[in-house]
Amino acid sequence: MEIAERFWSKVEKSQGCWVWKGAKQSKGYGCYVLKGRSMTAHRAAWILTHGEIPEGMLVCHKCDNRLCVNPDHLFLGTNADNMRDAVAKRRAGGTHNHTAKINWNIADLIRSLSYSMKVKEIAGLFGLSRSLVLDVINGRTWKQVPIKLEEHFERSSLGLSTSAGRSRHQKVKLSGR
Repeated sequence: MEIAERFWSKVEKSQGCWVWKGAKQSKGYGCYVLKGRSMTAHRAAWILTHGEIPEGMLVCHKCDNRLCVNPDHLFLGTNADNMRDAVAKRRAGGTHNHTAKINWNIADLIRSLSYSMKVKEIAGLFGLSRSLVLDVINGRTWKQVPIKLEEHFERSSLGLSTSAGRSRHQKVKLSGR
């Protein structure tokens, strides 16, 4: 049996993800030995479809399905690209950190409340430290919380920065609130 034919015989193809049915790693990725090298199944799918993977590049999933080997769902990227993709899709950071004290919804709520409440009041409401509340408000943590469209226009009409909610000169200070 040809190398590619052997590989693709272990795949359940559908209109969406093509699911790897062969051996799996403990982290949930498919694994395969291609040309004497052990690798993840999605990397093998890339090599069989597009050729060798440039050094320093990863084969990333658009679909976030670790068992997917559909070449249309794969792309090459650096580790930084993969981390940005994970954060954008909320698969990394935030609540994926086992020490997180809040979630995305609370971070969004803290930012919204910061326009009408004092930091001390918000911290008391959620049982958080004032410094954590300030970090969320000033965009030092939970940066990926999207700005809602209505907040964007409200901030614009107030002359505030729409990217972080405040201009650099309007950052909230611990002693000031």
